Amino acid sequence: MVMSNLCKKISNGYYFINKKISIAIIGIVYLINILSIRNFLLKTNKMQTNIIDYILYLFNDFYFIFFLSYTLISIFIFRLNYTHDIDNYIYIRYKNRKEWFINRILKIAFCVLAFIITILLISSVQLFTYFKGITTWTEFGNNYFPNIQLIVKSPITAVIISISLVYLYLFALSLISFTSGLFFNKSIYGFFLAIILNLTNMLVYLNRIKSLLEFTFCTNTLLIDQYNRQIDTDKIMFSLLYWSVIIIITIILGVMRIKNMDLSRGKK
Repeated sequence: MVMSNLCKKISNGYYFINKKISIAIIGIVYLINILSIRNFLLKTNKMQTNIIDYILYLFNDFYFIFFLSYTLISIFIFRLNYTHDIDNYIYIRYKNRKEWFINRILKIAFCVLAFIITILLISSVQLFTYFKGITTWTEFGNNYFPNIQLIVKSPITAVIISISLVYLYLFALSLISFTSGLFFNKSIYGFFLAIILNLTNMLVYLNRIKSLLEFTFCTNTLLIDQYNRQIDTDKIMFSLLYWSVIIIITIILGVMRIKNMDLSRGKK
């Protein structure tokens, strides 16, 4: 019963998702995957490899994650950020503003999950002949992911952690975009603020600014970077807590803001 109500809440109002944009994004992901697989197979240089290696390779690709993936997910969920064009029929479904806000968070979380699953499904279809030996590290994995092997013994565990970190990154930044839009009363402002925040983190990471490096989105998302971090605590646990704190703080700020906002007009 609880799951049924949850699914019903998530599905309400999904007219906000543009089907044409969804199809276009799937097409882009498919094409990018073809190019990524080509580059991946060139890097293997005939070494033993499998689907696990490719997923780790893709989910630790700096530009694929922080530039392409975030851009696509931002476009995909942009209409979910609307606060001023809510149809009255949808608006009366919710008991209060907080319920509307939580419902929108669930939709964003679901959209990010759907995006990640789409990438995994497309990768699996394109590399369906590479499923052998996924429980042990391959020759390519030993050469390309030595830092990951130093902190994670199982390749399957490494993939789960890597996917989880990317999911948390995309969800957290999407949530920041949505909540910022509430504060500005304009979803487009939240959209651009999140992009600027993302680009700033990318620049800090690429320029290796030591004083800030440990706290960038990039460092806390890429599993391949975890071993070289200059922190004494469990590195993966630190990243999980990092994203959890950002998500919780963003949700609290959003709840505080929504109490003083007229959703039907997008104004106080």
